[in-house]
Amino acid sequence: MDSPEYIYSEEPAIKLLQQLGYQYQNGSQNKEREDITEVLLKKRLKQAIQKLNPWINKVNLQKAYTAISTVQGSSLMEINQAIWMLLRGEELTVKQVIDGKEDFHLVQYIDYKNPENNDFLVVNQMKYHGRYQHSIPDLVIYVNGLPLVVIECKSPTAQNAWDKAYSDLDYYQQNSEKLFHYNQFCIGIWQVGGRYGAIQAPKQFYSVYKPSKEDNLEALGENPSAQDLLLYTLFQKDRLLDLIRHFILFELDEGRTIKKLPRYQQLRATHKTIKKLQKGKGGVVWHTQGSGKSLTMAYITRKLQAPEYGFNILTDRKDLDRQITNTFRNVGFKNVNQASSVYHLEQLLRNDYGGIITTTLQKFQETDKEKTNSQDQTELEEQGNYRVEKEIKDGFLIKTTKRLQEGSWIETNREEIKLEKLSKKENLYVLVDEAHRSQYGFLASFMRTILPLAKFVAFTGTPISKEEKSTLGEFYGGDYIDKYTIKEAVADGATVELLYDAGIAKMDVKKEELNKEFKEKFGDKSEEKQDKLKREALKKYQFSSGRIEEIAKHILEHYRQKIYPDGHKAMLVCSGREAAIQYQKMFTLLRTMGYHNFESKVVVSVGSAKADAIAKEYYQALDWNKAHPENPKPIWVMAPDKVKTVTEDFKLPFGDEQQTALLGKKKYDNTAFLIVSDMLLTGYDAPIASCLYIDKPLKEHKLLQELTDQEKVNMLVM
Repeated sequence: MDSPEYIYSEEPAIKLLQQLGYQYQNGSQNKEREDITEVLLKKRLKQAIQKLNPWINKVNLQKAYTAISTVQGSSLMEINQAIWMLLRGEELTVKQVIDGKEDFHLVQYIDYKNPENNDFLVVNQMKYHGRYQHSIPDLVIYVNGLPLVVIECKSPTAQNAWDKAYSDLDYYQQNSEKLFHYNQFCIGIWQVGGRYGAIQAPKQFYSVYKPSKEDNLEALGENPSAQDLLLYTLFQKDRLLDLIRHFILFELDEGRTIKKLPRYQQLRATHKTIKKLQKGKGGVVWHTQGSGKSLTMAYITRKLQAPEYGFNILTDRKDLDRQITNTFRNVGFKNVNQASSVYHLEQLLRNDYGGIITTTLQKFQETDKEKTNSQDQTELEEQGNYRVEKEIKDGFLIKTTKRLQEGSWIETNREEIKLEKLSKKENLYVLVDEAHRSQYGFLASFMRTILPLAKFVAFTGTPISKEEKSTLGEFYGGDYIDKYTIKEAVADGATVELLYDAGIAKMDVKKEELNKEFKEKFGDKSEEKQDKLKREALKKYQFSSGRIEEIAKHILEHYRQKIYPDGHKAMLVCSGREAAIQYQKMFTLLRTMGYHNFESKVVVSVGSAKADAIAKEYYQALDWNKAHPENPKPIWVMAPDKVKTVTEDFKLPFGDEQQTALLGKKKYDNTAFLIVSDMLLTGYDAPIASCLYIDKPLKEHKLLQELTDQEKVNMLVM
């Protein structure tokens, strides 16, 4: 035991765990197992079950032991999830007569309320039966006789220490799978570093752990190693049990279950948020986009779930509502209700039982209680000639819709909605996702009118700091509950580094000369008329075929040389729907001319044909094509009912589209470009889209949204 690995990593880890109150045994001398095929410490496990369930008789004690020692499943992940559910103590019941009354009683395998009531043991160099040769992990942590953690130690001087640690952990999972039926954490440490992950997690999804200011690290001395920080912050007894109970998620992703562990910023934000809510206060969590805000919300929900809680999550856009609802359902929450109408929402809020409701702000603002498909405000405003203004006055919500006509915003519709107090519950917690997306002062006053006693927590990746649009100021003020910036995310490897490439920005004008000439020709016109003329001139130049052709060729050439060779796709963000269609027409023309062979699709909102020129042209083309199939007109935008399919298929790799995956699902998709205006700019993750081309003026949070999307690693801005 004099190797550098043992001296600098394994032995210090054992001593630190002993300092935290863990018992220690040399695995090579452990006599608690009959042979190396056993992964459980049977005697310790039975003693723990008896201790934590003092009412249990011998028959039920054996049932409880058998239940957790013989879990069956078709895969390691399935068995691991079933065991985790047993560990939480909410799954197994046994029938027994107690005090003359027969009833079903829950069996506890771990005492989460009293950590010291459990048996914590670390063993080193324990041998386990393997398919090829026996596995000997450096350290295994047992809790109540269950092997919940496997730790692989490496020397800090070893080349590629982390790579070797991960390789060993991966090998053990394949070689001695039974050991990992019970595993909750896989750890690799090498004194100067350490990472943790879940079973079957790829190497890039193992996380670093950085202690927060709230962590008391005095016990580690003045210069603790990175290994010490990781072990100390994760394996304090109460912390480990809290992690197992509340912070392990099994997420269903396209039919495959993935086990997920929390990143340090998610843990930190969850703990801080719960403390704030316990004091009857809310606030703002600012975590950069791509840092897992949806999962943080799920962790907070786990903490809050109890019969006496009412719980609600609000988003302000339909796509975000779907994303949050799906995330919660996919990670195993059983009582997720997505409000389908304002009437449905009202009924859910008025019930006396705890639960999770997901809904959009629009649902609160419908006049027709049975309405289920009101047009999203962002979709309406994406049309470019509409905007919606809201204010609250004397208990009424006043919604004014305006349309741009001849350079002026003309009111076309006005609604006054009487606001009712939907719930006076004090234990109602409202998590507002992507808080920057709404009108801030309006949002705050609106929510406090209809849910006067609720506590609010706003989540944002792109807060606004201007006084008139302060995310923080509208949600209680003060400091952020927690912050996790893009710099931290890049440093942690949670977000990839963004590469910026300035394109041919063909919007340059000689401002002074133009202003002088404009004054001479139109100086006698009204200010309103001058503004209108300037807008029209700029729009004419911006959408000119010469400019769009030059930029389109530049995009295609850049994509052909730098993006496509890696099998990646791209998105083009345009200044309005009209510009998106103009680019699609140019891409199509250049393709027919043989300039390129890339497929592109336009994803924009399509409104009512009565008030939307683009929708009118779209529906007229559909009617024409039905009547004239031999001479069809081109359709430039995706059909509204095809958008979801197109955006999901876009995530697939290039290949033979005739091939299908299991159950006949599409396996490949050859769309190289999605052309958008405002749609898909938030709440849409497409890892294959590594390049974002922008021909649109962006500022404040809209620019930050684009720059902080974790999946976009190259960028050409024009």
